Amino acid sequence: MVTTASPEPVAPPPAEDRAPLGAHVSIAGGTWEAGPRCAEIAATGAQLFTKQANRWAEREVTPEEAARFRAAMAATSVRWLCAHDSYLINLASPDPALRARSLDSFRAELRRCHALGLDALVSHPGNFMDERASGVARNADAITEALEAEPGPTRLLMELTAGQGTVLGSTFEEMAELLARLPAHVASRVGVCLDTAHVWAAGYDLVADYDGVMARLADVLGLDRLGCLHLNDSKAKCGSHLDRHELIGEGTLGAEPFRRVMTDARLAAIPKVIETPKGDDAAANDGRMLRLLRGFAAGALLAVVAGPVLPGARAAAQDGASQADAGWRTSVELGTLLGRAWLAGDGPEVRGAVGPQGSVQLDRALGARGAGARTAPLHGGVTVRLASQALQLAAGGERWTAGSRRELALLTTVGTRPLPVGALPVRAALEGHAGVTLARGGGTLLPFRGASALLPTLEGGVVLGARRPTGTRGIALGVALRAGAMRLAPSAAVPVSAGWVRHLSVSLRVARGVAQGGTRGMRPSAVVAAS
Repeated sequence: MVTTASPEPVAPPPAEDRAPLGAHVSIAGGTWEAGPRCAEIAATGAQLFTKQANRWAEREVTPEEAARFRAAMAATSVRWLCAHDSYLINLASPDPALRARSLDSFRAELRRCHALGLDALVSHPGNFMDERASGVARNADAITEALEAEPGPTRLLMELTAGQGTVLGSTFEEMAELLARLPAHVASRVGVCLDTAHVWAAGYDLVADYDGVMARLADVLGLDRLGCLHLNDSKAKCGSHLDRHELIGEGTLGAEPFRRVMTDARLAAIPKVIETPKGDDAAANDGRMLRLLRGFAAGALLAVVAGPVLPGARAAAQDGASQADAGWRTSVELGTLLGRAWLAGDGPEVRGAVGPQGSVQLDRALGARGAGARTAPLHGGVTVRLASQALQLAAGGERWTAGSRRELALLTTVGTRPLPVGALPVRAALEGHAGVTLARGGGTLLPFRGASALLPTLEGGVVLGARRPTGTRGIALGVALRAGAMRLAPSAAVPVSAGWVRHLSVSLRVARGVAQGGTRGMRPSAVVAAS
């Protein structure tokens, strides 16, 4: 069992999660009060109740409340919102009175979600109480009736359950049966919510057989039906059918299944919400859990560094800002170029080179298909860089500066989508460059002195940066550390057998791009390079 660290100060909102990530937040004082609570825990997604969950009393959302709620949420980084319906609702009940009351309450839940502009409503399948098959049929009929009566944009997500008592929906097969009973015009508005604590308690071993569980989910329900993940550890054992949530990493699931979820490319685009215990300080506990999950996601960079970048492109990611991603983005770098050259020939050793560099990078997302579309987690483009370096020489135990080297580089660029870096308000991404550099040497030591040499150039690195939206445009700032090498080969200009010029750059990068709604669409452009 893994125990998380003690609470830390709540981090500011991350620049951008790969998918919306947040917690169930309170609406005490009014639905609009959810906004500041989301901001306090750096949430980019959230779940809430639209009324008191343990009371039958219903209410309608007024236009004034809806406007106040939307304004409060617009001031946060939240870009996906869902509600959870009342715990009293039982659409599978054989009792006509209870079923009718449940249906009225469920319809009211849908109306409030539509009025508030929520993305989804999460609902538990009911308790069959008599015969399981009859309960599934009653549940499906009630869902159909409610959705037909309450049209609107909110998607219904049926939540997989722990299976305690006569509760429906604890197996993938039973949930698939329930969804299969919905007519096509209704089924298109319905998806699935997977709760890690629920499926664990239902008997799906996410610890010992994560891959097997996900394969079975894909085969029986289809990953395209997943509309939300509830990430909760459990106080209960696998197969116990007890619904008992625990802090992530402190229950019977432990941390590893959540690390798998946060680095699973198939789940990269799915909103994720925690419903872990709040304790005495809800903001501190929720914030700590979200930082832990973001830390797991940031760890995925290690896998990308260790293996090819291109396979990651097969995992499309929904970021809600495809319109911005589809456009070109410009980055400007100003910094210092440091380096060391290993060259064949006699005379003093060229130990290094120091000098300014400036570059302009123009790139765009690869795989964008327009507003609302999914985009591949890569961007590509071109970079033009100009540098001028003074040479650092060494011989006989002495060092001095003499001569210079000037470069004009034209490079292609390919980079990955960035990920949050733990609790820090920054993101990290890989970026590589390949192309040619036109180099010219001054002084008497460089093998291409007095002439220009066209040198093949390779560079690579990891980008660290953060963005600051301004109006309808966004600015990303970051620090770039990049390593690269240029290959020397025999020619009239380069009279040596072979050699390399290797360099390391430290730069400040500023990127500009359209940000949808003033808060979305920017990816960090600063890179930390490792070659």
